[in-house]
Amino acid sequence: MILQYRTTLNRLKKHGVDLAVSIFNADRGYDGKRNFESLYDMCMLPNIKQRKRRRRTAKGKNRKKAAKIFNASVYL
Repeated sequence: MILQYRTTLNRLKKHGVDLAVSIFNADRGYDGKRNFESLYDMCMLPNIKQRKRRRRTAKGKNRKKAAKIFNASVYL
């Protein structure tokens, strides 16, 4: 995950803000393996629109999981 967001989220957790089961909404630029892994490690739900690839299905367990729970109404 991009360092600036990771440090911000860690600061919020340090001050007692519970981020578990909160939604992290981002655009296609954040569609990366490390981003999905760190969000799931922090018990957050990624709502990241995935980039179009020339594959029929998403590759990787975190990417597949995020593709299933993506909510377009929250994304807008």
